[in-house]
Amino acid sequence: MENYNEEFKLDLPRYAMPPVGMHKGVLARLSKSKNKSKYSGEMVEKYGLHFQLLTDNEETGRRFTAVAFFTPSLGKNSRMYKFLCSWLGQSSLSKSDLEFLQKKGLTEYVGRCGYLSIVHSEDGAFANINSIAPLPQSDWFEPIDYNADTETPF
Repeated sequence: MENYNEEFKLDLPRYAMPPVGMHKGVLARLSKSKNKSKYSGEMVEKYGLHFQLLTDNEETGRRFTAVAFFTPSLGKNSRMYKFLCSWLGQSSLSKSDLEFLQKKGLTEYVGRCGYLSIVHSEDGAFANINSIAPLPQSDWFEPIDYNADTETPF
């Protein structure tokens, strides 16, 4: 298997991608998965932060979804640390923030909103969260639970 990811791209259902640009989003759910590392070739755990955007998909009538995947690390140079700092509007996470995250995890952030910059991958297959900024609490909105439906949320 030359390229691990290519094998699975063929089997993934095509999902409706949100338009490129800035969108209000709410963290709707978290996921854990194991993916093959581009660097070591070993299986590594990844956290998925699934955001529902306030922008609706006209075809389905549902909100668009964008996901950010991270290696679970809170080291100051990690992507997850930098993402959380941006989301919280801070230049760094305080000791109490880090202790809270280590004790409670990210579940306490479900329902928290942000202003997301969405870009598309070069091959046009995926929508990626390029960056996130805090959203004033007066603009926050609730995620919609699509799990009650039999259809997939994409």
